[in-house]
This record gives sequence, structure tokens and C-alpha cells, in this order.
Amino acid sequence: MQVTTFPGRGTDCDADFEDWSMYDLRNRVRLVQEFDRLADDMVQEAVFYAQNYAVQDEEYQVTQTRKALVPVG
Repeated sequence: MQVTTFPGRGTDCDADFEDWSMYDLRNRVRLVQEFDRLADDMVQEAVFYAQNYAVQDEEYQVTQTRKALVPVG
């Protein structure tokens, strides 16, 4: 199996499903449908944040601990 991506190309574009069993085809359809629902949910969330939130600059300080060698005695 080789996984590649091409912008604008469908997930199973040019795929040959003739040798797939009905079980495998149903599982593939479910997977694609779940992916579509996830993509729709993500778009809805992005629209919600764009409509209801604004970006502001915020300054903060991070205190960190580090190890250092010091002379003994």
C-alpha cells in the first residue's frame, strides 16, 4: 500500500474496488463518512471561533530551572 496526497484530488480517486469484499467496501464507506463528519465539525468550530473570539497580544514570563556547574569549596 502506498499513501500519497494530491491537493484537490479525491481520497479514492482512480482506485479500483473490484476485488474488495462487501465488508471491506462498507468499512471504507464508514471511514470516509466519519472523516466527512469530522471535517464538517472542524469547520463549524473554526467558524464559531472566528465569529466569537478576537486575537489579542499577551505577554507572559516563563521561569525555568537549569543545571549549572559551580566550583566546590
